[in-house]
Amino acid sequence: MEERVSFGEAFILFWKNYINFTGRARRAEYWWCVLWAAFLFLPLLGLGFITIAAMYVTLLNGLIFDTYLTLIVVFICMIIFGFIGLVLFVPFLSLIVRRFHDTGRKMVVPIIYISLSLGYNIIQPIVTSDANDSNSVLWIFALLYILVNSGLSIYVLIVTLLPSQLADNKYGRGPAGKKFEQGHTPTSHKSYSDSTSGSHHTHYE
Repeated sequence: MEERVSFGEAFILFWKNYINFTGRARRAEYWWCVLWAAFLFLPLLGLGFITIAAMYVTLLNGLIFDTYLTLIVVFICMIIFGFIGLVLFVPFLSLIVRRFHDTGRKMVVPIIYISLSLGYNIIQPIVTSDANDSNSVLWIFALLYILVNSGLSIYVLIVTLLPSQLADNKYGRGPAGKKFEQGHTPTSHKSYSDSTSGSHHTHYE
């Protein structure tokens, strides 16, 4: 049975392991953090969309003063959103890495995925500015870029949904190992010392 982490425990572990790229994170820990991050971002996004809609209405009605007010609100929302994103970027990256570790996988794919996602924000304006040239090499590159990044997105999502590797691995103790310490002998999972002596565990890459 996979070790359970509560909502509150996941929140504490998220900040406690702010720059921890070496340990493991259980499935519940990861998705609880995603949930509370959604609770944090969604109201802000909703306020931003409502404000933008209000700005268009004021523009159509010629209410210049109200338009400036809505622009100020949008600007404030963007600053808050950007600040929160910067604060959460490193701990969420480390959380994804630890989630991969928990399934016996390396941190290479999450790092590549995050790098490509950040890079898309750079090339997207370039592609948009070159929209009139449909045969551009840049468009081909952008299409390949998006396909690769989309594929990695799906792969990362699948991995975050996988259960923990029950046995110990080089990133930390597994649920089976902890049960053994508490007096419950694991019956169907090999220990990390066994897996490193020649056997191949199904979750290793």
